Amino acid sequence: DRESTYTDLTLTYYSTVNMELSCVSNCGLLVNADTDVMLMSVCTNCVTTTLYYYWELYTYSSNSSSTTVRELLNIDWDHYTSTGRYRNYIIFTNKLFTAGETYIVKLTANNSVDTGGYVEYMFTVNTPPSNGECHVTPAEGISLFTEFTVVCEGFDDADVPVLYTIHWFDSAADDLLLFTYGLSPISAQFY
Repeated sequence: DRESTYTDLTLTYYSTVNMELSCVSNCGLLVNADTDVMLMSVCTNCVTTTLYYYWELYTYSSNSSSTTVRELLNIDWDHYTSTGRYRNYIIFTNKLFTAGETYIVKLTANNSVDTGGYVEYMFTVNTPPSNGECHVTPAEGISLFTEFTVVCEGFDDADVPVLYTIHWFDSAADDLLLFTYGLSPISAQFY
């Protein structure tokens, strides 16, 4: 076995199938629980061999005596992924992961002659900011005539900087739309 560790992924190889796993969306050591996580693998030494893929998801924790616990999760793969578990890539839908928890995603790939390899990706789910609130100023007004501003204040978060995402609901389209996203706790003015 050979093992290489990078900032956000661990590659483990055995036999003749060497794979790399990369994060495509919602990447890093801390991921957002409200956003889909997409991972993709590539076989680095496959020429024309067809591979058969199998994804697994584990929780990972350690206790005060430095003992690590790795527990396989039995999830509904059709419900919590938009891809299933048998492709070279996977998209975990939002709301699967719990804030503050650490997970290991494992992908095993085998070819038709029963040789294979596996690769793992470890990440922790970010704990969202707390204790803050947002409000609209002024509290009342007339659409298209009053300049409104969203002001957010008082949020505590160990992971800085805090990113603010503000949506508005379009009742005519029955849809939630992105209004602003960024580091500023104060939105641009809108009518």
